[in-house]
Amino acid sequence: MGESFNLLINRRIKIAAILSLVGAGCLWWSLFELQVISHSERAGAVEKKTTKRFPWKPKRGQILDRNLRSLVANEELCSLVASPTDVQDPHHVAFLLQPVLQMPVGTIQKRLTGRADERAVQRHLRPEIVRELEALSLSGEAPETPVTQNTRRKFRPLRIEGLALRAEPVRRYIKGELAGQVIGFTDIDNNGLAGIEKRENTRLAGPTFEVLARRYGDKRSILQEDYMREVSVRAADVILTLDETIQWRCEQILFEECEKSSAKAGMVVVMDPGNGEILSLANYPPFDPGKKGEYAKRGEMSRARNNCITSVYEPGSTMKPIIAAIGLDSGAITSDSQIDCENGARWGVRGRRLPITDEHSMGIVSVTEVLVHSSNIGIGKVAERIVEHTSKGFLSDRLHAFGVAGRSGIDLPGESPCVLRSWENWKQNDLLVLAFGNGPVMVHALGLAKAYSVLVNGGWDVTPHIIRGYVGSRNQKEYINELDSPTRLIHQDVSDRIRKILGEVVVRGTGKKARSDWYTTGGKTGTSKKVVGKVYSQDHRVLSFIGFSPVENPEIVVAVALDEPQGYRFGGQIAAPIFKRIVEETLPYLHVPPDLPGADEDLQPIARSETMPANESNQDLVPVRMALSVEASSPKQTPSRSGRALQQSRTGRREQ
Repeated sequence: MGESFNLLINRRIKIAAILSLVGAGCLWWSLFELQVISHSERAGAVEKKTTKRFPWKPKRGQILDRNLRSLVANEELCSLVASPTDVQDPHHVAFLLQPVLQMPVGTIQKRLTGRADERAVQRHLRPEIVRELEALSLSGEAPETPVTQNTRRKFRPLRIEGLALRAEPVRRYIKGELAGQVIGFTDIDNNGLAGIEKRENTRLAGPTFEVLARRYGDKRSILQEDYMREVSVRAADVILTLDETIQWRCEQILFEECEKSSAKAGMVVVMDPGNGEILSLANYPPFDPGKKGEYAKRGEMSRARNNCITSVYEPGSTMKPIIAAIGLDSGAITSDSQIDCENGARWGVRGRRLPITDEHSMGIVSVTEVLVHSSNIGIGKVAERIVEHTSKGFLSDRLHAFGVAGRSGIDLPGESPCVLRSWENWKQNDLLVLAFGNGPVMVHALGLAKAYSVLVNGGWDVTPHIIRGYVGSRNQKEYINELDSPTRLIHQDVSDRIRKILGEVVVRGTGKKARSDWYTTGGKTGTSKKVVGKVYSQDHRVLSFIGFSPVENPEIVVAVALDEPQGYRFGGQIAAPIFKRIVEETLPYLHVPPDLPGADEDLQPIARSETMPANESNQDLVPVRMALSVEASSPKQTPSRSGRALQQSRTGRREQ
């Protein structure tokens, strides 16, 4: 009995030992297979479960004026996001959120349900709404300590499970309405939709990178590596040619006159005729990009249109100096040519029942008197001499080169082309009315500013531009407005002659109200009747004045146009005084000395503090990344505007 029992025990011990050895062997094999054979594969699976690739977008770049003053920057607003799978009672939570979010309960509940990992409930919340959300809880208990908004934390879980606040970047239009139509705006995801925001969207947004982050149970993620050396914190800034102070004063002057005259719209362009830089591009009525939602609700998004480059109209008498310049340059007329203005009425024009008339009755006069007194008959005969001396096609080509047909080339989206009907369809009447700015031609304010720049800068072609350069994410600066072998469209002596004639227009002609007490000025008035019901209306007009100053060496060209101002018939009555005010405030600011005898020698340039009101929103603005003086390492050379072969660019002088 004892012996058999001992055998049984030994057998069981052996079996247990064998099973233990087999189990240990299996365990050892599993550990070997896990840690050696399939280590890489299993480690990758674990890493895949705990890490995630996130898109990394740099902060959107700023938009700066020519002196690096910030016009558009960034800020962060909180958005309410939900993880629908973690929300326990969507219906109850929706009722709890409704008074705070002011949204229908059904809409909130729909956004709280589903299988999505994360869903936005409401975006870009005001700070007071954020504070109310942070105080909410399902139990209705008040928080033990006051909760303050901290937008530096990108993700903040709320007291209600499944809800959190996420900080998102939004655009901050620091100056409000200042240059609103030029700057444009973005959508809710910071994609540019209009203006500079659209034109430079790629540079402002910057490249998107992918980064690895480890995920934790509370939805937070921490970067696996330090990517700061590889990715940009902020994308490139865009530097405009606009000057904040000049833009502000132009808008103030324009808005004041438009409101006094009940004008439908107003436009002002201030341009450097030597290199095409736009110093101001003002539009009335004003538009604040930060309030685009309010405009949309009121049906007023037409305010966002940049009428300086989109609204075309018949130029009226502002066309006459261009025709005269083409005539002088082609040899069709000379400075001594005499033109018969037929005592103010010309009959017998083919295709026209009524005569062509002048406001001032004149007989045989010089080309200067034709422009000084704005004779329709006289400039029409100049156009006829051009066609007789050359051809209709030649005249059409010259007008295209001046910029009164086609697009100007401005680096802004949405420019409408200036219109010039094909010369092959011109009849005698078409040619004559074209000469004084009616019929087959329509322009916008910028197109005329470009044409007058050619007239007064020595005849050199210029391309208007509003983007001066960029500041890269690594503080790299790049300026892009260098002139590339400009083309001469008219001879220097023709440009000099036209400048003097337009100076006479201001001294003793239709542009007397554009005459400054400090600076010599030149320019031309324009009055254009609008077509209403297929006929020209006496009550619907576009009144304009295009001019420059000083006469001998023009520093600026200013184009002013008002759409249907009430109580005025001619451009010299309202547009010319606006031009005068802009000249007398802009040139001192640019440190241009007065050139009229007896002008105040103590005239001081306008200080920025005297013109630009303090903006409280600037106090907490993140400063530009760099301290940069806008200067060229070697002076840029531009074509002479007063007979010299070359001269230093005014861009360098202004920044000294």
